[in-house]
Amino acid sequence: MLNEVVIVGWATAIPADLHRPAWLSAAQARRLDPLAALCCAAVDRLPNLSALPEDSAVIVGTAWGTIAATQRFADSLRAYGDGGASPTAFITSVHHNAAGTVGEALHLHGPAQTVSLGGCSGLAALRTGALLVASRRRPALVIAADATTPWCQAMIANVTGIAHPEVGGAIAFLLMPEGHGWRMHLGASDLPRYDAGGATPSEARVLAHQPNRSSAHHGPASWWPTVALARAPWHGDAAFAVCERESGLCLKASFVRC
Repeated sequence: MLNEVVIVGWATAIPADLHRPAWLSAAQARRLDPLAALCCAAVDRLPNLSALPEDSAVIVGTAWGTIAATQRFADSLRAYGDGGASPTAFITSVHHNAAGTVGEALHLHGPAQTVSLGGCSGLAALRTGALLVASRRRPALVIAADATTPWCQAMIANVTGIAHPEVGGAIAFLLMPEGHGWRMHLGASDLPRYDAGGATPSEARVLAHQPNRSSAHHGPASWWPTVALARAPWHGDAAFAVCERESGLCLKASFVRC
């Protein structure tokens, strides 16, 4: 079923180049937490966004979720107690907030789901979205995104040995039941492969000696789970594979032009 679905559009966003989409009201823009802001900016760069039917699905894959808003809400509780805590921080601390924000702003009424599977969250969201498109024969927006905090970056550095992990980013995909673009297949075979996720230093050393492989850990945005998807050669024509890892779990998918 997955290889029947076509990725017809893709776009990325990083914290340094955020913008307010025209389809977001001023009130909605003021309430955006960092994760939702990244998701909206990436989605806004997708082609043919206005042609989406109202029953399109929205799937968000995220490892860290709304951690910045959650920490802000916890800080306001500690400082002011239940009566003085920020209601905006509470609303945006809900893990599903980014998916809900995108769906509400674009007036989409199809299935909405948030997938959180650590370093495998990007591919897990893509698989979920592809299954929905294949079963419903309706489009889906799939967004893989993370907006981390200094605390997150310290945790990432401790686990992976990467001294200066970046603050994250987003990649949005438009999935259709038919069209021209990329088809996804499970597994990676012997295609050129882009790796990312929560590999430990010892796992990374083993992976470094495997042929036909590029580690997305090298360079900006070194760990956020969407980095392998964001660095993949979507603008080319050659088939490739993406591999994401988390605590012994490994998800792989290959992508072929159609």
